[in-house]
Amino acid sequence: VFESVLSEYQKEGIDVGDITYEDNKLLVELIDKPATGILSLLAEECFFPSGSDASWLQKIKSQHARHANFSEERLDRTAFTISHYPGKVTYQSTGFLEKNKDPLSQDLVVLMQFSDDDFVKTLFEEKQSTAMAGSVRRFKSAKFVGLIDGFRTSLNQLVKTLEGTKTHFIRCVKPNMDKKPDNFVFDVMQRQLYTSGVVQAVQATRKGFPDHLPFAELL
Repeated sequence: VFESVLSEYQKEGIDVGDITYEDNKLLVELIDKPATGILSLLAEECFFPSGSDASWLQKIKSQHARHANFSEERLDRTAFTISHYPGKVTYQSTGFLEKNKDPLSQDLVVLMQFSDDDFVKTLFEEKQSTAMAGSVRRFKSAKFVGLIDGFRTSLNQLVKTLEGTKTHFIRCVKPNMDKKPDNFVFDVMQRQLYTSGVVQAVQATRKGFPDHLPFAELL
């Protein structure tokens, strides 16, 4: 978003001065880089029969010990902390592997695809392989697919959609930590505005014009 805005300003000859923004590439790699990211290591650990929350936690601690956005919890050996858009958040590693291993059984998916109920069939169509051999349907092998894999697929589809459109979004801010109505805690909201880049986005927008219209439309 920042790069597109600054590029637009340069085309229009607007002096944006010393606008800077924080690139979160290193943070994204910490979480989701292939082979070494926190989620990638979690998916890998789910493949091993002897894999556990403790062994996964030890791997990410060893891999990211010097990462600026990652830190260990000295008072709680089963937890770790990531500094990202909500600020510093501490996560309990206990139960991570179990949660990721919670997808539907592949046998159940195949069974539902052959359901006599047309509506039930539509719910499972996306998991069906398009490969056909004569009149016999063939399905993908029952390779383990965790919840993270499904989430990553959805996220990649969303990113592709965003890249093909003119970016416009609404930023939701959590007003308090208790999920209660009519309770606006200044510190909670301010932290989110700064760490998510909203303040920097407003500063960048104020350097240019509030609207961008072709001259013909404006006239």
